[in-house]
Amino acid sequence: MRKYTYAVTGAGGYLGTHIVNSMRSKGYTVYEMSRPKTTVIGDKYHLDFILGTAVNRDKLKNIDVLIHCAYDFTLRNKEDIQKINVDGSIRLLRAAKEAGVKKIIVISSVAAFEDAKSMYGKAKFAIEKEASNLDAFIIRPGLIFSKNPGGMIGSLRKMVSISRIIPIVGLGNQKFYLCHVNDLASLVFKLSIIKGSISNPIYAGLDKKITFKEIIRILAKVQNKTILLVPVPYTVLFSMLRFAELVGLKIGLRSDSLRGLVNRNRNIDFTETRKLGIVFREFNNETADE
Repeated sequence: MRKYTYAVTGAGGYLGTHIVNSMRSKGYTVYEMSRPKTTVIGDKYHLDFILGTAVNRDKLKNIDVLIHCAYDFTLRNKEDIQKINVDGSIRLLRAAKEAGVKKIIVISSVAAFEDAKSMYGKAKFAIEKEASNLDAFIIRPGLIFSKNPGGMIGSLRKMVSISRIIPIVGLGNQKFYLCHVNDLASLVFKLSIIKGSISNPIYAGLDKKITFKEIIRILAKVQNKTILLVPVPYTVLFSMLRFAELVGLKIGLRSDSLRGLVNRNRNIDFTETRKLGIVFREFNNETADE
């Protein structure tokens, strides 16, 4: 049986890069779908793609598995998020289906659920609905970590690196699931070759919660930093982040991310994940630097 050919959107981003490298390390052909550029392998394995623009179905006809990681985090208002991230993703997924792509895997988030309050969670949930209609696999990773993380963990790690005083919401007892990026890549690969069906969504991460303040302390320990956690009411911290955004200050953590951290999905089920047999590592001062 011939090996599958993959295409990964958002291939220039943190998660996309890891997935591309993981698939290539296994000997598979992987096309990077990202903004026009010259890749390290060459244009032969690059497909121009800008989320929110028209999709050329012909470019997808030789693709067996599409892995959709792309999401524009720079957008701040609902209209742009709907137009670029939601409508753009739906346009891509439909084009892939029409082009005959055998499998579609959508990287969503634990922030995506029916009663999500954050714009990010709502957008991801809207994308999930269309993905489900197209028989795609939907993965909801926990907070993704690694040695040089992106996303929320990356923002928190940067915050710890530049300041010893770290504001936390209330007592910092909010609990989260975490997922190492390499374990997520293993899950993606397993889904790409699996036979038969599996129920959506598929949660990615260790089935063990860790508090927000514990996350901060581990990130500080990795960097040999002594920190002071300062409890701040949610409304105050949210207002501070919104003000920073309005005046153009880039401090890493977004107000919408804070909204999502406080209004979390509490109905997470790892049943389907366990069936796949992927071992997820624990988040600690050793694995946080792997």
